[in-house]
Amino acid sequence: MRKIFTSAHNAPARIQNWVLKLQPYTFTVKYLPGPENVADILSRTPLNDTDNAVCEMTEKYVNYITTCSLPVALTLDEVKQASATDQTLTKVRQCIQTDRWEKSDTMRPYYQSDVT
Repeated sequence: MRKIFTSAHNAPARIQNWVLKLQPYTFTVKYLPGPENVADILSRTPLNDTDNAVCEMTEKYVNYITTCSLPVALTLDEVKQASATDQTLTKVRQCIQTDRWEKSDTMRPYYQSDVT
């Protein structure tokens, strides 16, 4: 860390930007070895203390949620088939192809009469 804050160090732009943002603050950088570094506790937590049954249940639950929450994708043919049977979409398609729009309440959301 000391090397980063010296003017002789040619750090990448990302690090130089970080150093510039920290300049207004007065602080001391102090090295702590990993086992003494409380900020690094999550990466150093032993896995032996965990209950395997709970881990397995959690993993199964996460897999279940992931599998069940995925949206089902429609194929282009399914969209075309559903669009062909929808009365409103059929009217909209005809209006687009002929450039003749009905002035009805049903069609009002699909066209704009005044372009500004």
